[in-house]
Amino acid sequence: MQNNNAQKEYYLTDVVAAAVADKVAVKSAAPADAWETLGVNSKAQLAGLERRFQRGVAAALMQEGVTLADPARIDVRGSLACGRDVAI
Repeated sequence: MQNNNAQKEYYLTDVVAAAVADKVAVKSAAPADAWETLGVNSKAQLAGLERRFQRGVAAALMQEGVTLADPARIDVRGSLACGRDVAI
């Protein structure tokens, strides 16, 4: 693999090409949401995608009956199991 570009970055497509060249099985996957495929080039973009992920976590919890005092400020790391009518 080479990083012959202005940013000296390696690209995901290069990894796939290297795997194919090494006869490694390559499988495709479809993300649940398009935002999961967005690139990150700054701390601000990373924070924005993290917030988008946390909004999904909050929505899933509320769908299961959890009351969130402020869904915009939740920050769940790992897994969280809650019963119905729990308030966070």
